[in-house]
Amino acid sequence: MYAEVCVGYPVEGSFLYGIPAHRAIKSGQRVRVDFAGRVITGFVTGLRKEKPEGLEIKEIGEIIDREPIFDERLIRLAEYVTQKYLSFTGEVLSMALPSGLNPSGRFIPPFEKGDSKTVVLTEKQKKIYQNILDSSGDKRLHLIFGITGSGKTEIYLELARHFLKRGLSATIEEWLMSAEYILSEGNDQVVLCERGIRTFERHTRNTLDLTAVPVIKELTHLPIIVDPSHATGMRDKVSPMARAAIAAGADGLTIEVHTEPDKALSDGPQSLYPEQFKQLMRDLYVIAPVVGKQLDTTYLEKAALMTKSFAPGEIPGKVVYHGVPGSFSHKACLQFFGTEVPHQNTSSFRELFQTVHNGEARLGIIPVENSLSGSIHENYDLLLEYDLKIVGELTLRVKHYLIGLEGASPEAIKRVYSHPQVFQQCREFLARRPEWDVVACQDTASGVQRVKTNGDPQEAAIASREAAELFDMKVLEEGIETNPRNFTRFVVISREEFLDGPRNKSSLIFSVSDRPGSLYQTLKIFADRNVNLVKLESRPIHSKPWEYLFYADVEIDIHDAQYQDLLEELKEKTEFLKVLGSYCKGIGEKS
Repeated sequence: MYAEVCVGYPVEGSFLYGIPAHRAIKSGQRVRVDFAGRVITGFVTGLRKEKPEGLEIKEIGEIIDREPIFDERLIRLAEYVTQKYLSFTGEVLSMALPSGLNPSGRFIPPFEKGDSKTVVLTEKQKKIYQNILDSSGDKRLHLIFGITGSGKTEIYLELARHFLKRGLSATIEEWLMSAEYILSEGNDQVVLCERGIRTFERHTRNTLDLTAVPVIKELTHLPIIVDPSHATGMRDKVSPMARAAIAAGADGLTIEVHTEPDKALSDGPQSLYPEQFKQLMRDLYVIAPVVGKQLDTTYLEKAALMTKSFAPGEIPGKVVYHGVPGSFSHKACLQFFGTEVPHQNTSSFRELFQTVHNGEARLGIIPVENSLSGSIHENYDLLLEYDLKIVGELTLRVKHYLIGLEGASPEAIKRVYSHPQVFQQCREFLARRPEWDVVACQDTASGVQRVKTNGDPQEAAIASREAAELFDMKVLEEGIETNPRNFTRFVVISREEFLDGPRNKSSLIFSVSDRPGSLYQTLKIFADRNVNLVKLESRPIHSKPWEYLFYADVEIDIHDAQYQDLLEELKEKTEFLKVLGSYCKGIGEKS
């Protein structure tokens, strides 16, 4: 006799084992088996009399239960999980109680839409589910299940982030139908995961279907992550496929990392060394902004701080930006803080600074320089005027689109609206059309709004694709900026510190005396300590003609104790010094 044994993490599958002649085994009992030299706990899902030819079979080890602990419906569930192509593994168990599985083998959540998603267990059910926890090495189950209480025992179906992995033979349609089934039962926290499909190719474990990423982005609002580690099975292929996945539009990656892959109990050949993972992250810093994304390691901390409850008198967790929805400042706000953080627009940069200064908002986000048109001097002047700190930064790739009404054509355009900085960034495109009348607006999205309001097919605006979609307008031409390497640097301002963690960049304003060599002596302070100066720009002092302030960015945390002497020497060498803030270097910068 032979037994089919379902084992959990890290194998997740059913395998055939021999039954010793002197032992009696029933379906539903837990057993210990040898898998690749490691003892793993599993449960028997079925029995058979014959074994496949040519297959070497190991014998079952210890039998843990005298009687079956899993009923027939859980066995069918295990068979569904391990044998069907849509491989949920542990996550499926989180949705299926013994009474929640119908004869066809499909799992049905044991709760209705809108209820508490809490099920009171009988003692037998409690024992069954506790044994699932005990027998599975997958720690995700411990996050999914929580058996609490003294008098009665409850099991909470924690449905936050349900990773729906595409199976080896699943089509995109089948994948999305499975997601729709989960969504229809009240769980809207679904994340799709592409981890490779089975093809005739055998040089890699599976074939990573990156063409599925842009297709999925067109068909659904659900985020999609890619698992190049599982798909390729080879360490040297993980990083290039990860870079390609982000370039294709993936929202995230699953990467396996191990300090000693050769000693890993499983998946060692596909695990990156920490040094390789660090290099991959540096590559993604560069790639992400090109496709309108950022690699953000502090998103959860930001969301927790901004969405917490505030006591009376506390500064509300709100972000302000300049312009209207659809502007690049609005896009930077959403990219840095996410869509769930409350945000509000202002009509001017001064209003933005005043709102944060007065405590009406906790944070503001402002543009300070563009890679093509240079610094935005108004905001540098406001940074000097207001006592606010820079607490973060973001580098946003700027791609400009010519936007008009449905039915409009570029040949018929006579007037174009946009921000003055945008006209500079698109000067070559505009120079080829000298007959166009360019009209300045407060921001790019305001120009799109004006064209829509006027309803004149001879008018157009230059703005982002998001602005065109927001106002339901037509893109007439795309990528009209003079140089595709067009990036705008935004900084986040606040009255107080925002995030804990490493800070590797500081911004300063200083002035020096009007004597030969005074600026050189100041800059020498950084050179002597091997501190990288990444920005230096002069601005006239408004009340003192022909005298200047210097704005500088240095790649250190100037408040760190090791740079205390540097800061003290700066104070001695300068006539005026203001530290605007120390923060983590922005995503998208050269690393």
